[in-house]
Amino acid sequence: MTAPANPMPGEEIVPLFTTPVQESGTSFLAFLLIRLFLPAIVLLASPAFAHVGADDMPDAVAEVEYSIFLEFQPKDTVIRNKLGMVYYRLNKYKEAVREFSRILKQDPDNYDALDGMGLVRAAQGEYDEAIDLHRRAIGLNDEDMMGYFHLGSALEKKGRLPEAMEAYQAARARYSKQYPQGTDNKQAVEFGRTLEAAIAGLETRL
Repeated sequence: MTAPANPMPGEEIVPLFTTPVQESGTSFLAFLLIRLFLPAIVLLASPAFAHVGADDMPDAVAEVEYSIFLEFQPKDTVIRNKLGMVYYRLNKYKEAVREFSRILKQDPDNYDALDGMGLVRAAQGEYDEAIDLHRRAIGLNDEDMMGYFHLGSALEKKGRLPEAMEAYQAARARYSKQYPQGTDNKQAVEFGRTLEAAIAGLETRL
């Protein structure tokens, strides 16, 4: 099985299966079963079936599942954004840039791709570009607390501390607006603690 047709310009075509398969024995049977049933598995893996769209998979598993899904649905920007974030968390920045760039060629105003690319550029030390990307993302969605937090982090790393504090405070305001009575959501609670720690740490430097 080869990569999907019509790759983006300059994109390397990588076969999904590169290991030669014997014409007999269990290895051939396993390969045949994959070739026969993988399309059905991918259909069941669509967000409607909450399989490939699940966010609780280990990143190593998600990398494989999302990549297989995109072999069959290459224009799915939701899953491609998820794959880009998986690569980011795995420190595979070249691969993350490839995925986010492909989305932005198709949709220059894709919020998640802009924000994700900003995270990657900040991780690569390209803080000016990261700041610009996060500002562009915020311009598309002013209510996302995460966008302001990511902007604040990039500004802080760049040494623009007053601007970083403004961004963190904007993230705090949106967090309080979304959870005025608090929340039991573990991810939201963890983010709130991370945000407050960032603000407290920055206050000692101002």
